[in-house]
Amino acid sequence: ELDVGASTINDKMKIACVEGIAALARATTSAEAAAAYHAALLKRPDSEVLRDRFVDAWIEQGGSHAEVERFLTQRCVESDSPCSGKSVDLRLLTAYLLGKGDSANARRTAEAWTQRFPEEAAAHFELAKLEARANDFSSALSSLNRAASALGTNLEDKPISVRRLNEAVQRLRGRLLIRTGNSREGLAVLNA
Repeated sequence: ELDVGASTINDKMKIACVEGIAALARATTSAEAAAAYHAALLKRPDSEVLRDRFVDAWIEQGGSHAEVERFLTQRCVESDSPCSGKSVDLRLLTAYLLGKGDSANARRTAEAWTQRFPEEAAAHFELAKLEARANDFSSALSSLNRAASALGTNLEDKPISVRRLNEAVQRLRGRLLIRTGNSREGLAVLNA
């Protein structure tokens, strides 16, 4: 499934997908493969498969996990990086840290992401998941409320990815309400 937030796939999207796959196929070294996977990740930051392949290609070229983390961190702060300060950089770093089991730093990165991009619902949702993992349910519910607010209302005309994010926000919100003793409200959210 290719979900780019569009309701239909047009020829331009198909061409971009084929060009991306062709670039990966042409990559002859692990360094080129790592660069190609990173470029693909910038377009699909939620893809765990691309993230794993990016890290694997980086390691195959003789790099270390510390170097991967340093590279992703630099992209968040360098002024000359093409994506510097963009939400996708913080999203990739948060996912990478979480994937390697560093929940504390993933949470700090997600907090920075929400502070830099307060209008981005995905940032608040990722932070809420990390807060819930740490049993900080009050903070998680606050983050979920900010995510829902950022998503807005009248989601019928929004891309499927936005509607799916809203469903995930509401599911987690309902479960956390139940877990914190607000069963009636939690069930109402889950059954809405």
